[in-house]
Amino acid sequence: MASSPAVDVSCRRREKRRQLDARRSKCRIRLGGHMEQWCLLKERLGFSLHSQLAKFLLDRYTSSGCVLCAGPEPLPPKGLQYLVLLSHAHSRECSLVPGLRGPGGQDGGLVWECSAGHTFSWGPSLSPTPSE
Repeated sequence: MASSPAVDVSCRRREKRRQLDARRSKCRIRLGGHMEQWCLLKERLGFSLHSQLAKFLLDRYTSSGCVLCAGPEPLPPKGLQYLVLLSHAHSRECSLVPGLRGPGGQDGGLVWECSAGHTFSWGPSLSPTPSE
């Protein structure tokens, strides 16, 4: 007895869905207990999707050449550019990666800290000030 075309289509659809789910599960990121910090960062930076924040961070990590070291900055950076500048300045003096400690800077920004205790504060609307 032959199976009906509707059953074949349904089985193929189910198999394709299973394959798609298997591919997607390889790309999932487990944040563990850091979900609150991740969501806070995503919101503060203005990304609507988690994938947008992940792409942004990957692009910054894998970018070749250092635009910040290439030459003098004609205008003071604003917003997110300033966070990149602060993080870059920290990386030139310390090999430890700073992580988001949370809100609470005296200027109302987010506080970033590495495990060596170096901190700096940044917020999307803050004007450039020297790091601590």
